[in-house]
Amino acid sequence: MPVLRASKELLRNMTYFVDAIKDDMPYLATYDIHFWSRTGMLYEGFADAWGDFALVHVNPAYASLAIEMQKAWGEFWIENLFRGVQKCALKVRKGEVSNFSSCVPWLLMELKRFASSENVSEVYSREVPVTPVKAFDRGAQKGRVIVVYGTHNPDPSGTEYDKKTAEKIANNLRIFYSLWRDKVEVEVRADDEVTSSELNENLVIVGGPVANSLAEKMQNHFPFQFRKTGGRWYLWRNESWKGEWEIVSFLLMNSTIKRGYLVSLNDVALIASIRNPYNPENYIVWIAGTNRSLTALFQNPTYYLSSYELWSKNGIEMGFYVQPLTHRLS
Repeated sequence: MPVLRASKELLRNMTYFVDAIKDDMPYLATYDIHFWSRTGMLYEGFADAWGDFALVHVNPAYASLAIEMQKAWGEFWIENLFRGVQKCALKVRKGEVSNFSSCVPWLLMELKRFASSENVSEVYSREVPVTPVKAFDRGAQKGRVIVVYGTHNPDPSGTEYDKKTAEKIANNLRIFYSLWRDKVEVEVRADDEVTSSELNENLVIVGGPVANSLAEKMQNHFPFQFRKTGGRWYLWRNESWKGEWEIVSFLLMNSTIKRGYLVSLNDVALIASIRNPYNPENYIVWIAGTNRSLTALFQNPTYYLSSYELWSKNGIEMGFYVQPLTHRLS
């Protein structure tokens, strides 16, 4: 901290790091106190990088998960800084430098080499994953989010159940947006009421493809699809994603965290976010389950820092991916 304070002039010349986050997620910058000073997030980055360095000696997978979630919160430089801390610790052990503080000026210069004011937007877009946090921040900027429930369930009671789930999601979104400077309209709409122009907007799709016609139309653009086998619904991994966007996934199971994924995808609930393929500047968040009660599990989707999360009684899978702005439906 003393060395960072002594480097305040250099830090002031690096505020473009923080501005890149504010440009993409201005609502985040409203409610996170680290944005209330122009260099607060840079200080936070050093704290997080040191914490990750300590954590990697306890559980490397947990440290990797923490880094992915910190990137999702906007700290696109965190992995670079973490690697720098590792190098510095090695220098200290070898006696090349006297202590960690002596590395701070070097780490700051490494950050400047990692992202300049000219290319910071490009670096940011390459590092920060798509998440519900990003999606709902975009909803604040545009002033509107449409929560869509399905009306095609063969069981009429299923439609009513999903509608109630959609209304609960909408209410939680309205609470979430209460700190934003402008009004955000959160509408609940049936799938057959959504117009073609509204497909371009920020949407929350509630329910699977058998119930929700938008889910049926959109699921090929997500890393998961629902299929029915032997009279039961299962979630399947979308094989077409493997060559398009890399997924980094973690498995939380039996109080442990490791790199990996769930093997069995029956009786699961899903929350996932993607760039809207009709307008990639906006987003779609999909909330669904292999049955209606599992669909209702993610009623408050606002603060999820992974691109997707799968819940099952066997464990939780969290995945991260970065999507470019160039993907659009033909």
